[in-house]
Amino acid sequence: MEMRINFFSGGASFARMILVVATLFIASFVATSPTLAAEGSISFMGSQIHFSYQPRLRSALKADLTPASEVGRLNLITNLIDNYLLYLMKLEKIKLEKPLNLEYSPDGSTEAVSPANHIFFTDLGINAVLKTVNAALLEIPGNSKKFLLSDRAMLETIRDQLPRRVDTMEQAMGLSNLSDLIPGLAPDMDFTFLSNTSLVSIRPEESNNALFLLSMSGSSSVLLKAGQFEYGNLLPSPGGTFLAFTDGGKPCVIAVNNVSNATGSTAPQPLFSGGNKLLLDWCWSPREDRLAGIVLDRITGNREIFVFEAAKNHLSPIFDDNTQVQGNYQFAFPYWSPDGHKLLFCSGNELHLADIDTGKVYPRVVTTPDLISEVLWSPDGLSFAIVEVCGLARSKTEFDNLDFPRSTLRRFRVSASGSAVEDMQQRHAASETIKLVSFWSKDRVLFLEGTLRPQRIASPLWNLSDVMTAHLTPSPGSHATGADNVEVADSMGILDLALGGCFAFKNIETRFKNIYDAGFGHMNHLFAEKLVTSWFIDINVPEGFPRRLETFCLRPHPYPFPERNIVYFTDLPKDKLTPLLDMLTAYNLRRFEISPDIKMIAFLSNSRGPLSLWCGALSLFSQVNMPAPPKFDEASGAGTSETTEGGEGSVNASGSSSNLPSPTLPGTSITQTSGPDQSNVLPAPSLPSPGLPAPGLPSPVLPSPSFPSGNSHQ
Repeated sequence: MEMRINFFSGGASFARMILVVATLFIASFVATSPTLAAEGSISFMGSQIHFSYQPRLRSALKADLTPASEVGRLNLITNLIDNYLLYLMKLEKIKLEKPLNLEYSPDGSTEAVSPANHIFFTDLGINAVLKTVNAALLEIPGNSKKFLLSDRAMLETIRDQLPRRVDTMEQAMGLSNLSDLIPGLAPDMDFTFLSNTSLVSIRPEESNNALFLLSMSGSSSVLLKAGQFEYGNLLPSPGGTFLAFTDGGKPCVIAVNNVSNATGSTAPQPLFSGGNKLLLDWCWSPREDRLAGIVLDRITGNREIFVFEAAKNHLSPIFDDNTQVQGNYQFAFPYWSPDGHKLLFCSGNELHLADIDTGKVYPRVVTTPDLISEVLWSPDGLSFAIVEVCGLARSKTEFDNLDFPRSTLRRFRVSASGSAVEDMQQRHAASETIKLVSFWSKDRVLFLEGTLRPQRIASPLWNLSDVMTAHLTPSPGSHATGADNVEVADSMGILDLALGGCFAFKNIETRFKNIYDAGFGHMNHLFAEKLVTSWFIDINVPEGFPRRLETFCLRPHPYPFPERNIVYFTDLPKDKLTPLLDMLTAYNLRRFEISPDIKMIAFLSNSRGPLSLWCGALSLFSQVNMPAPPKFDEASGAGTSETTEGGEGSVNASGSSSNLPSPTLPGTSITQTSGPDQSNVLPAPSLPSPGLPAPGLPSPVLPSPSFPSGNSHQ
């Protein structure tokens, strides 16, 4: 009997056959792939575990954990469980031929995942995770229950066995790993500069997280132990005397003692009693220990403006029962005058002024026909500038400068009676985008102007050097009067300034993409939620003017640079500034800060394995290069790295001490010594090199790394 298939006359049947074959192939691939997770999942890649995370829906209001604490907890669990498995394997108490595949899906989604190849979790309690991992280990022939640990506290007795890369960019450049100042496997989640020489970091613990003080001199201490709720929104006062933070969303302030030595603090002070006020936004006064912001009452749904005097531990009643200026109608960000005596709040197209010293509130000192996008105080606090934008975006996702036919820069002077009078001499209108930068010499205002266009290839770094131009407004009116009592104005008009370079670095793309593989180490991930754009502007700054300015942009998405905008006038020449920005971009370092004196930079990176806090001088950044893939000596476990300039070095690939823990394992009488044992060092996994920089960026070059021999945990 002859079987014939007519591929032409039976087209529909053939198509169905192809569809069936393709479906069977995909199904078999899913069933045999050990690391395939559902679409949109995030992978935490340890050496012995692969942890996939399906982020919960943003509408999950009843979630036990916020996304920030969830990511921090996943980082901690990845480190603890991976360290636990490495420890048991080093003692040859378990057999594990391939990494365990764990799946955490808080919303219960397990699509595209084979249950036979994955271990599923819906709870991030460490004891629950440990119990499930132990159950999976017992399914492997030859493994015995008597060698397994059953409690989270026992995991903490295991010394650090995690392998760490020894050829990272941070180590090659001589940066300091401040995370090493705190013992333990917990990764850093967030941080802030408290002063030029000290920082505060957040680390996850069993239930919530804790605050730590870190000093560049090499000391560390616990600032605040883990409490009932999670800490976040770190905001130090300008002098570093106080630290504002949230405890479960509720605003608190803590007085930090002996900041330079990082030795301790006083008890935190909640700003409100009852725990019903949730922070929306806040800002410290530049020169006083005053904190202003807006909170949301989660019972009534009302928004309230507050001014807190930290030194007196006192909430000012200045906005109490004020029917003309209410929090419900204001943008959440408060604009402090540089002298710390006045406040501006914006409600779309209106500005409201508050004099904190006199306790008087002046509603609607400025009313505009269009949206107010930016507000900037003069250094003396006697005037301010705004940008008014006319237009409406047609697209929800893509910014088009043509949608906004006019932007207008206006400057107002505040009178003794609280009114605001515009200086018409300094008004400037343009069809392009205007960005306020700073007040300048001769009482002028520095601003950028240009036609913004969407990026062709998405990147956190925007090179606007050929897009933006720098200008100064005309000189202000002299306020003298002529024969006809007409104000005499200065004859000088708009002045163009030479702009050496203009770069804008966005920490996150949108509020809906918060998790980043910062450093491309894959083991831990960074969670970032606040929209922050850091501007690096190469322009000569007049003597005595600040080199760092922070503003808040009220323009909504899809404008590419909304909310917090920090402007840096750095002393770095272009040959050092460009490598710094290339490093941030190429290694995906979304969470970084520059010290108040603009001399140091700190950032979170997982390039070595766990998410760590690195710090170093800005002057170190002269050239940046992608590290070569690491090589390891299988006999000794020591890792070596090749360099492009002939430099060589070898270090221990273990994290800190490679010693086994002193406590006796269940079911065995083996007791380990406390001295270093180089034979127990585990080789670090060969991690992929970081992604290439965005097209158009110069290719970075790193100096030859020179590594010390011995322990690599320094």
